[in-house]
Amino acid sequence: MSRQKVTEFFDQNVGDYQSKHYGESVRTFMTVRLEAVLQNVDRLSLSRGAKVLDAGCGPGALVEALARRGLGVSGLDVSENMLVRTAERMESLGEAYSVSLKQGSIDSLPYSDDSFDLVCSTGVIEYLDTDQLVLQEMYRVLRPGGFLLISVTNAWSPVNSLDFIVEFLKRRHTFLRCFNHIWTRLGKEPVLPRSFRVRRHRPSRFRKSLRQAGFEVLAAEFFHFMPWPRPLDKFFPKATTRLGDKLEQLCKTNIAFLGEGYLVLCTKQKSK
Repeated sequence: MSRQKVTEFFDQNVGDYQSKHYGESVRTFMTVRLEAVLQNVDRLSLSRGAKVLDAGCGPGALVEALARRGLGVSGLDVSENMLVRTAERMESLGEAYSVSLKQGSIDSLPYSDDSFDLVCSTGVIEYLDTDQLVLQEMYRVLRPGGFLLISVTNAWSPVNSLDFIVEFLKRRHTFLRCFNHIWTRLGKEPVLPRSFRVRRHRPSRFRKSLRQAGFEVLAAEFFHFMPWPRPLDKFFPKATTRLGDKLEQLCKTNIAFLGEGYLVLCTKQKSK
């Protein structure tokens, strides 16, 4: 996977990414994920001023939420434009929060060993080719006794069973232009071109990778359920949202594995 192509994609689509995935009154994979992450953060009951890293902070939704909780937040992203958007977001709040931003990659974190009480990384590791180096870096910057909250896309979820259609569309620019010409006339947002695939993770294998990196897995949960696979949600957005909200309770059942997202809570054990 070309890191340059990934960076360029996010640099060029900051505004669209923010409105499409974190806009007001929308239910998306990202908004459901954000809620799940914050529920876990609140359960940890971190002390005020605890140091938290959002590794792959994007437009800053999680950075803002963590800062509002009185935590000392470091935001990292490979996209300069995403960091600009995060900085603008924090400045617009009109209050002084403990937030610092850096540009960099999650597989080479520009922080010292044992720097953070909590590391969060949501929807980022799947843009890299492998997990090992990323998890080693997160383990390194986490203090003993600290926590890691990390999410991936569930490879077994039926939500992405028709993903090959979307991938085909995004990689065929001529076909995509024709499709978007019709699609936008129907009042829909255009499908953005993307020349790289996003990896999916098998939950059991990912937990194994976390343990191999030295983490102790404390809890895991699935999130974001949909009544039909993508891209059918684009044809029935209101029904998808309404039914999806009701289906979210499946996360507590024996068929939770149907969820599109997988969130894991780990800890770096203290030295004996």
